[in-house]
Amino acid sequence: MICSFSLWNLVSAINMNPYFLIKEENQYELKIRGQLTTGSAEDLRKRLTKCVKANMPVDPAVLASLDVEGELEACEAKLNRLSASIDEYEGEYTDTEGQRLQARLWHNYLRIQRIPVVTEADEGRQRKLLSEAKRLCDAASERRGAVEMGSEEGKEIVDSEPITNKTQPPRATAPVAANQANVGDSTPSPTDQRTQPVSPSAIPPTPHDS
Repeated sequence: MICSFSLWNLVSAINMNPYFLIKEENQYELKIRGQLTTGSAEDLRKRLTKCVKANMPVDPAVLASLDVEGELEACEAKLNRLSASIDEYEGEYTDTEGQRLQARLWHNYLRIQRIPVVTEADEGRQRKLLSEAKRLCDAASERRGAVEMGSEEGKEIVDSEPITNKTQPPRATAPVAANQANVGDSTPSPTDQRTQPVSPSAIPPTPHDS
């Protein structure tokens, strides 16, 4: 797999936290950038953090001088230990232990990529190690991504649920006119009775004195 040194370093900055690496891993990352590798574990972490933030590239001359056999053996042993730790890990890569494993996986993956293999036999070993390292990295990323996506979906569901426990205000109704109260009723309203003309036949006769 061909990848530029600057891209390797960029991927490191995104996925690899120096505070999650062990001392030997921080020493390696500083060495390939031409930095001092002496000091306490805390000194090394701080030093590498500055390098990563500055996107400091690796030194091709240092990479070319690495011992191929020693790097292959070191990466294989490291990958086996990480694989065993992942098998025992029961979290979802969102806690400190999970993030530490993920950072160390990325460190080892990139370290394998940087081995300056020459022979076909060494190249074959490198490809095999890369394949296993990539599988572990992808599995960790997918598992963590699924957990984070599930949390977001759950939040969206809660936010979109209608509020049903609030008292709904009474609906306003338009006032009904007095002369529309009895639609279809032939009995006129009092108002209608006052305004309608009186038929002469409806007036009772006036009594006469005898």
